[in-house]
Amino acid sequence: MNNKNKFINFLIALFIFSIFYLFSDVIIRYEGVSLREFKEFELNCGSFIDILIYKDQYIGNSSLRMNASVCYNLALLKVLNTSLLFLSITISFYFGIKYFKNKKIREDLTDLIQILKNRNNQTL
Repeated sequence: MNNKNKFINFLIALFIFSIFYLFSDVIIRYEGVSLREFKEFELNCGSFIDILIYKDQYIGNSSLRMNASVCYNLALLKVLNTSLLFLSITISFYFGIKYFKNKKIREDLTDLIQILKNRNNQTL
């Protein structure tokens, strides 16, 4: 029973994590390298809802105009990843519950083993 609760808690935590992942901002990361330094650049595109609903009209920042298609593709990828994660969580939940229902409950045999050892020692 304890393993079933841990399994369900793990799946619920994974589900909550995926919801937070879905509603986090879409960010484009670039790495710039020169002979002297290494820099990372980040462009925040906004939430996936704004990007997918307003497609071409959603240009909050002038630096995002040339990256509009990249922002749109990253938003679609985020939705696809989250939906696949939801599907895998649902399938593992279904098969996990099915496994735990069909699992046989084993009895604790330590008392029986102790009684048999005592009987064997008394007959000798």
